[in-house]
Amino acid sequence: MINKNTIRILLPLLIVGTIISTVWWFHRLGTASADTHTVDAGDLLSGVTVSGTIRSRQKTAISAETVATIRYLAVTEGQHVAKGDVLVKLDDSVIAANCAKTRSRVDCAKQYLAELKAGPRTEEITKVKESLKQADVSLNFI
Repeated sequence: MINKNTIRILLPLLIVGTIISTVWWFHRLGTASADTHTVDAGDLLSGVTVSGTIRSRQKTAISAETVATIRYLAVTEGQHVAKGDVLVKLDDSVIAANCAKTRSRVDCAKQYLAELKAGPRTEEITKVKESLKQADVSLNFI
């Protein structure tokens, strides 16, 4: 059996040993250093693979003003871009077709306006007069 005197001696030694080992462990953790290497200029003889995470200081959301299919993606994920760089080209065939249709309608409206400003042609007036005479004859016949 262990007597009380032995416990009185072993218990403080155990506590002091635990405290010392904990302090030593935290000290080693805090003084751990990363391996560094000096690189000199020269020919690259072998590749170096480095892994890690790059975090941007600024996040930017990119969106289009219209919904369309992506025709060409000009950048890859993680690529550095500058202000004004083309990132994506969208398929504009539907919009181009609508623009052509609208231009055609505008051209027709301009032509119709020009005809109205010019007034009726003598051939049109003669044709309407003949139609009126025929209608008058048909009316008198009834």
